[in-house]
Amino acid sequence: MIASRKILLRWLSWYGFVNGLISAVIGIRYLFFYSFPTELSAISYVPLALITHFISLNYLPMVLLMMPIAILIPNKRFIFCLSIILMASINTLLIFDTNFFAENKYHLSLLTSVLFDQRTYMLLAFQFLIVLIFEFVLAQQLFIRINNPDKSQLKGKPLVYVFLVSWIYVQGLHIWADATYNNAVTGFTRYLPLYRPVHAKRDLARLGLIDSERLRNERSIEKLGDFYSEQLNYPINPLSCQQRDREVKNIIVLLIDALRPEMVSNRITPAIDEWRTQALQFENHFSGGTSSRMGTFSLLYGIPTTYWRTYHDNQRASILIDQLTSYNYDVVAISSGGFGSPTLLDRTAFSQIKNLNVKKLSPSVKESNRMVTDKWMSWLSNYDRETPFFAYLHYDPPMNSIENFDVDLIPSQFLKAKEENHLQEVGRYTESIHLVDQQVEAIHDSLIETGLIDNTVIIITSDHGYELNDYGTGYYGHSSNYSPAQMKVPFFLSWPGKESSKISKMTSHNDLVPTLLSEILGCINPTSDYSSGFNLFGDQSWEYLVAGSYDSYAIVSEKKTIVSYGGYFEVLDKNYNLIRSDDLDKSLIESAMKEMKRFYR
Repeated sequence: MIASRKILLRWLSWYGFVNGLISAVIGIRYLFFYSFPTELSAISYVPLALITHFISLNYLPMVLLMMPIAILIPNKRFIFCLSIILMASINTLLIFDTNFFAENKYHLSLLTSVLFDQRTYMLLAFQFLIVLIFEFVLAQQLFIRINNPDKSQLKGKPLVYVFLVSWIYVQGLHIWADATYNNAVTGFTRYLPLYRPVHAKRDLARLGLIDSERLRNERSIEKLGDFYSEQLNYPINPLSCQQRDREVKNIIVLLIDALRPEMVSNRITPAIDEWRTQALQFENHFSGGTSSRMGTFSLLYGIPTTYWRTYHDNQRASILIDQLTSYNYDVVAISSGGFGSPTLLDRTAFSQIKNLNVKKLSPSVKESNRMVTDKWMSWLSNYDRETPFFAYLHYDPPMNSIENFDVDLIPSQFLKAKEENHLQEVGRYTESIHLVDQQVEAIHDSLIETGLIDNTVIIITSDHGYELNDYGTGYYGHSSNYSPAQMKVPFFLSWPGKESSKISKMTSHNDLVPTLLSEILGCINPTSDYSSGFNLFGDQSWEYLVAGSYDSYAIVSEKKTIVSYGGYFEVLDKNYNLIRSDDLDKSLIESAMKEMKRFYR
């Protein structure tokens, strides 16, 4: 049946818009899990965010997908069938997701469907049938109304204007809240499926419209209140701690960005290499992420990085930092690249620490690294020895600033490929690590000269690895996959009173927090109360690790890695080769899913 293109397009527009309103009504259930703060900004933001988001979820497929098809094929029955099936699918999945979110506190993905039994799929099919009938009736009634010249025509322009103004208000309010560290607004983000509001903090700072460091420090001084405690179950039980090791009281973490274990040698990193001979060397250690953001989150929280968004939006500090400050530790945090983007530690682990450098210390990466050491030395010169400290020093190897490099520094395993581009990439990377090692040597010397080395726990590690065409794909960098090249990192732990040794069991960044809380701060809780990791000095080793990047997460085990991208997933063997996905260990996935919801209320 050929219909007027104009009528069909008008019908598609109204059909998508009405379905958006219906979806918003269904989505109101998400608000049942949300605790409204008293701030006026959040009270106005939340309902408008819900309505505009669900209208977009339904209206955009009509505009971007169905309207072009209707222009090419103006057949009413064909367009009706496609549109009704599309809207029925969206609303059925939304109904299903609200139920799933109520139980698990996170949204559906294709990987979660692996755990559904036959009854679940039958229920889903039944729901789809009911929604399909409803959509058919709605579609017919709308078309009759639009195609009937005797009835007053629906006026859509005022609604479109209201929607656009509301959407602009919602996004603008979120931009403002994100830039001013207002967690009452940003804390709502995780509740809506596929919701990704606009961020522009760096752009506003670059244009001189905001002073991000001043705003951040002012906000950190304010008491953020117990808003996040309504959403998070972290820790699961209150910590019971009594600091017991008065001799070993200081802690320093030296984090070298993108440092691979193979790069630690007496040629490339002589200072780190000498240091590790006196330390506990964890030879099979994994980060909790393949990006700086997720790697540092796993190190300072000890829980799966799938929680990052919620902890960021609610500005929930690490339980480790909370406990240290409660014991009156001086928390010293200095970053060459700044604690803003990409790590955003200013809004997560260190959210309650004042006077962080949100931005990089200098436009020059080399100078920024030197300034980390200089600032540490300056702080150390005024240090009161009666007060214990926790220091976190971040160095960012200046790979893109290297012009000349020493080929002799490159490990032999990376010299097999003779291409000029390969040698340039590996050479710049190696040389940049070598430069950072000189800063590490200065830190080491400062601890020896002041005598602090005798009562200071020292950790040298990295946030993630760095791929150097390990798999013949021509890729150099990180955040692209969960291969050992990007996941494995060095981890050296110098602990006064403990002899150096090599530990071969599988360990992860998730293990640092329970180790420090148990061994230094005397917390007697089971580590499961606040972490997914284990005490590094215990016998336990992880069965799997939930790791993350920006838009995906992975369940990493010794034999295989399962990567979820939301709309699809893939399974890879221990050599990171794709394998069949029909032989999944459902008990492993189910266990990982439980770990991904334990710290939500």
